[in-house]
Amino acid sequence: MIPTPYIYQTLQFTAGEPRLTGAHLLALGEWASKLFDVDYAPELTEFEERVKRVVATERYPDRLSSFVRVEVDAEGRERLLPAGISLYNGYTMRSITPSAAIIHYDVPFSDFHTSLRESAAQFATLRAQLAGADIAIRSNAKGECVTADNSPLFALRGNMAATSSTRGDVEAALTRHAIEAAGLQFMAEPLNEENIFDFDELFYVDHRGVTSIERCNGHIYMSLKAERIASHLEQFFK
Repeated sequence: MIPTPYIYQTLQFTAGEPRLTGAHLLALGEWASKLFDVDYAPELTEFEERVKRVVATERYPDRLSSFVRVEVDAEGRERLLPAGISLYNGYTMRSITPSAAIIHYDVPFSDFHTSLRESAAQFATLRAQLAGADIAIRSNAKGECVTADNSPLFALRGNMAATSSTRGDVEAALTRHAIEAAGLQFMAEPLNEENIFDFDELFYVDHRGVTSIERCNGHIYMSLKAERIASHLEQFFK
């Protein structure tokens, strides 16, 4: 095991090929430099061959998406871990619709994908489950609702979309493009505890796809445009 602390990303493989590899590597390189003061910049083609070997060793099927997790520790050492397969193919709309509870906490040092953020999210999930929900929506010290299930959170109302800071998140950047491609506009204000119940839909996006939230703190949401956004996500890969 790579000791903590570490940073991480999870690559999605579809039809046997890794997606958004360059963007994931750029994120890891930025975080390694800022958090650990180490260089992490593997050559893209060689890196892709190594992660493909992980998928081949696990004999993941090509007809479904699969995942490889990349961890980089404070000394710049890398570890590639098989992270299972999906029930879906690509960034599609997932069939599950979890309930959520707003849990208040901040992540110290950085909001990058770190072992610390991951551990905090696990505790938040436990708190949410004790409150009768499936997942946690993280509300930071500013009252901004930043993540759901430790993934970028988005909200929709009419032709408007909202999200809080998602800097450095690969799937969040892709989703912003998909929202705009779907003809929706972003609100100037972030998603927060004051406006979250004014929206019609809540969803989050990560390597597994798009997940629509059924309810948050008892408030019920619909799931209409999120599926359209999921289809636009896949259009970027055609």
